[in-house]
Amino acid sequence: MTAILTGESRMLIDGSLTPASSGRLYDNINTATEEVLGQTADATADDMDRAVAAARRAFDESPWATDRELRKRCLSQLQQALEDDKEALRTELMAEVGTPFRSHTSRNWNGHWRKRLRRRSR
Repeated sequence: MTAILTGESRMLIDGSLTPASSGRLYDNINTATEEVLGQTADATADDMDRAVAAARRAFDESPWATDRELRKRCLSQLQQALEDDKEALRTELMAEVGTPFRSHTSRNWNGHWRKRLRRRSR
C-alpha cells in the first residue's frame, strides 16, 4: 500500500476533528489505478446525525443566517484558501476521481468560483 497523499483522516464535526464513532477507516482509492491514496474515517449514521445537528445549530444559533457581511467575509476566506491550494486540490481530486488533468483545466478556476461566490453573497 503506497499512500501518495497525506492528510487528515478524521472528520470535522461541530468545530472539532473527530474519528468515526466506529473507530474504523476506509481506503481512499484512485479509481483509475486502484492505488490506495490514503485513509479516511468510515462515518456511521450517528456521525452523520451529529454533523447535521451541529450544522443546524450553527445556522440557528450563530449570525450566519442574518449577517450578510459575516457570510461574505467567510466565503471570501474560503475562496482565498481554495485559490491558495488549488494545485494541491486539483492533484488530489484527479487522483480520487481518476480523471486526466485537462478535464480540470477546461474551466477558469478563479472566474468560475469568484462569480459563484459573488452571486451567493448578495
